[in-house]
Amino acid sequence: MRADEIEPLAEQAFYKIFSMVPVRERIVMPPTDHANEIAKLEREYTKEMSKVARAGKPEDRSKAMANGAMILADIDTLRALPVDPGGVQWVPTDRTWKEELEGLQSQDRRLRWLELGFQFAAKKRPDGSWSARWRLPDGWQEAMPELAAWNERVADNGATIEIADLLSPTPTGRTETQPGDS
Repeated sequence: MRADEIEPLAEQAFYKIFSMVPVRERIVMPPTDHANEIAKLEREYTKEMSKVARAGKPEDRSKAMANGAMILADIDTLRALPVDPGGVQWVPTDRTWKEELEGLQSQDRRLRWLELGFQFAAKKRPDGSWSARWRLPDGWQEAMPELAAWNERVADNGATIEIADLLSPTPTGRTETQPGDS
């Protein structure tokens, strides 16, 4: 199929499926065991304990030991916190996919789809029939729970939505929706 045939199919199918779905940005949160904060506090504790050894007055020594005790309590608190495994968070924006993509040129829209992990595949067979599908980005179930209505169309282990029956090419190469579609 030629690109000028595929582009309208991809765009029309994308808007039919995703137009009112809110855009959520993917943010990767690194795992943490609070090691950096603990190391910083351990360095502070070492400095305080060196003050104890150098203190000339008993009140200076007592003050440094009290500060050291507070630092040790902070270290114990951090060590008691659960380890955060990190992972992916989907942060909602105030835009729908239609709003996100409507002002973009074709090239920019394609780049945005690729950047987000969407892929469109179309295949025209020698007999003139064709198939097309949207390959969904990793984590789409968390990013777009609104697509639950499309679950029965999701194939390939939950990675693609077959869309050939949503759209049909006209004899002029343009696309139109099937009767009954809105």
